[in-house]
Amino acid sequence: MWDYYISLFLTVVMTGLSALLLMVSMVSSYRLRNVKLMLISIAFICFFIKGLILCLQMLLDFEIIRQNNIVLVFDLVVITALYFAAIKD
Repeated sequence: MWDYYISLFLTVVMTGLSALLLMVSMVSSYRLRNVKLMLISIAFICFFIKGLILCLQMLLDFEIIRQNNIVLVFDLVVITALYFAAIKD
């Protein structure tokens, strides 16, 4: 039972962070005309789409992607690393 709520929480956090960071990277790449930021935006788009699919499958009780909490934590680490790579420039 708790596993479902932990997975849902991690999925919502991953989706929200990727959406927020997608908006920031898109605005930054538009203002600076930087190709590196555009590539980072593409990575955030992929994470956002994955998060939406995971949220929908958990809420509507069907399965498209098999996911566990370890992979969700790994996704959060990757999103954070991409964020710090973008702001370091």
